[in-house]
Amino acid sequence: MLTLLGTLKDSGYLLGIASSKPEHLIYDVANYLDITKYFDAVVGVKTDNSNHSSKTSLILEAMEKLGAKDKSQVLMVGDRHYDITGAKGAGVSSCGCLWGYGNKQEFLDCGADFVVSDPLEILKLIN
Repeated sequence: MLTLLGTLKDSGYLLGIASSKPEHLIYDVANYLDITKYFDAVVGVKTDNSNHSSKTSLILEAMEKLGAKDKSQVLMVGDRHYDITGAKGAGVSSCGCLWGYGNKQEFLDCGADFVVSDPLEILKLIN
């Protein structure tokens, strides 16, 4: 995963996190893993729950922070069906990753555009 993040960042891609977890916990984990430096936007649920109407809204908020206006240039990578359906709601492509909690059938059932089993496969999708 670190190779993927580093390669994408070095290639000029903007990276964001859109998670249904509390934003402060996302930062705690990202800082612990020393990956915060790779991300240009981090969006999670605010402590007052003011921005948690749906996964779609979190993705759209991350896109806004990134300045991502061309939806055809956005790929949401996630490990559960919530990520895929959120991406569909936001009008962006989706990729289910098999190194998380979801499985291939879950991603196929909810209409993922892509399913990958290795992080470096994402490089092939975007190139």
